This record gives sequence, structure tokens and C-alpha cells, in this order.
Amino acid sequence: MCSAPTFHSPKPLPSGPANQAIARDSNLHIIRSTPVSQRGTLADLLFCSRNRDPRVLPYPDKLSRQDVPVASMGSFRRHCPLRTIISVLAALLVFVYWTQHQPAPITMPEDTLSRLVVSVRHSGSYSLTFSVTNKHDAPLTVLKWQSPFDPSAVHQGVLKLYSPADSDMPLDIPIVQIRRRMPPGRDALVTIEPGQTAEHQVELKEPVVPIDKLKGDVKISGQGRWLSVWQKRADEVSAKELEDLGGGDQTLTGDYVIEPVTVTF
Repeated sequence: MCSAPTFHSPKPLPSGPANQAIARDSNLHIIRSTPVSQRGTLADLLFCSRNRDPRVLPYPDKLSRQDVPVASMGSFRRHCPLRTIISVLAALLVFVYWTQHQPAPITMPEDTLSRLVVSVRHSGSYSLTFSVTNKHDAPLTVLKWQSPFDPSAVHQGVLKLYSPADSDMPLDIPIVQIRRRMPPGRDALVTIEPGQTAEHQVELKEPVVPIDKLKGDVKISGQGRWLSVWQKRADEVSAKELEDLGGGDQTLTGDYVIEPVTVTF
């Protein structure tokens, strides 16, 4: 409970029944000399009264504002820190609410797509296997078209073959334009769970690839573009998102690069 404030220049109260209720509290005094701006309110004074018995005292019309029991604001702050405590508690409540309602961190599209790591390896006489590893902390669903999972990946210019390996110019592989039916079906989607790797094997065949030039060490690299990637599983991709293909709010698009590797044919 608050202690009583300090008062100055006591003055006798005017006589009368209305003023006797104020006079009964020996801790209350009257001041005229303290400016109004430095005085506490009547309610403040009653709350901080030393007798610990808050009550409503009469406020007679016969008394001027300067005749009302008051205390200096400096004294009130020293003896009644309730306002400070309330302010601190309010600030703590605001801080707790703010920390509990922070939005989740937003992952930029470039950062998400960079966690799809594409590689290739020699898996047969004239077979190559693409591997895509999801290093993100959420499942990612990829549209196969023009990706390493596309059955026509070699025809889409995804691969670059250098034979011999130290050659500056890749082998000439013609690019075939493919017309696809829209929207893509569910079988055109591949979901890769966090930390998992999905693979796709392709065959190098004539007349697209000059097999007779694949001899000795051959360097393989490549690049392409993700037409649509979603940060969710395939069954969560809506029909509307399949129709939009790269135009939806939750659809990511961007380039990918195949890590160079040297293999022996």
C-alpha cells in the first residue's frame, strides 16, 4: 500500500458540516501556495492516505479548487508507485503478445529453389541417371516438364555433353519442340520429401545423341528451368494451380544447374 504524500503550508478548514468530514482525517491538509499543475487529484490523495481507508469525501461548492486537499505530484510519484507498476505490466503484456504473434519467417523463392540440388551420373552403357535432392525443411513438388524428370529431358536441351572432356564446345544435340496438353495431370508431378532424393534415368540414343562420339572421358553438365515448384505435396496442389502453372501465388519458378561430372564411356 502507498505511504502518505508530503504536504506543505497547512491552513485551517472553513467551518461547516461539509468540511468536517475532511477535517476528521488528521493526515490531510490544505495548501494554497502549490501550483495546480504540481498537485495530485483528490482521488489520488484518498487512495494514498496513510489511514488505508479510502473513502469518498464531500467536495462542497463552498470550497474553491485551491482549498481541496492536494499533494505535489513529485511527492505523489515517490510515495505511490502504482502507476509505474501498471505501466511496466502493460509493457510486458504488449511484449508477450507481440512475440507470440510474430509471423513465420518467409522463405524467398530463390532460397527454396536453391535447395533443390541436381546431379547426374553414368548408370549404364549409354544411360544417365538424374538425381534431385531436397535440402529444404519442407516437402517440395516439382512439375516434370523441362525438368530432369522429363522423359524428353535430353531433347529439351537440359544436357550438355563434352567429348573429349576437355573440349570447349559441347556435342550438338538438337532441341525438339514438344506441344503439351494443358493442364498437366497428376502424373506430371513429383514430390520430394525433406532430405530425400528422387531419380530419373534417361537413355542416350541416335539420332538425337551422336553415340559414336561418346568415347573415353566425357564431361556432362547442364541447366534448365523449373516451370512450377510448390512447397507442399502433390495431393495438396489444387486444380487451379495446375491450370495457372507458374502464375499462382504459391508457385515457384526459377533456373537450376546440373553439377558437372566426368564419366567414362
